[in-house]
Amino acid sequence: MAGPDWRSKLHSVAAKHSACYKSGDFSRVDDIDAGDRSSRSSRSALSATVEDDEKLREIGSEMISGHESVTGDVKDLADDLRDNRVDSSTAAERMQKKRKEALEAVGRIVHDGFDKAARHIESLPEDQQSGAADLYLLISDGFMKFWEMAWGAILEIVKAVVGWDAGLWEEVEDFWERVRNAFEAAWAWFRSLS
Repeated sequence: MAGPDWRSKLHSVAAKHSACYKSGDFSRVDDIDAGDRSSRSSRSALSATVEDDEKLREIGSEMISGHESVTGDVKDLADDLRDNRVDSSTAAERMQKKRKEALEAVGRIVHDGFDKAARHIESLPEDQQSGAADLYLLISDGFMKFWEMAWGAILEIVKAVVGWDAGLWEEVEDFWERVRNAFEAAWAWFRSLS
């Protein structure tokens, strides 16, 4: 019964993550992790159940890198708007469009990651599948907490550009610092899993 159990757990969390990405509301991240994750509380305990977790770590790394790349696209637009001194309505329209595109792009990244993880886990010996699923859920749930911080700052950037207040670009730079800090913390956390 190990097979169907890990699959349903993986699909359930993937559906919850997908709902967060579709709505843009990451405040439910703690709800996602609220289930029984005691078996995932220790990375060393998981290592004992999964002989080769490099593929799952690679998928997790791709997820973080992908989110970082999409965030870079949003920053590039903000920098372009600042440097080219566009009018406020054009800036607002372009930032709203980029916010929507970014949310769709990172949603696809997470969906693809879950698909890759499921295919990899399926290829493992049955006695390692549940532990491997738990490891991937540790990675994806953990990163969601960091993404919630980064996305919150990105939304503040969009709001600042749309509001077009005095001191706009200084405020935007402060929010980009929060985004950078969130990704630095995410990478440090991810590296600590090994």
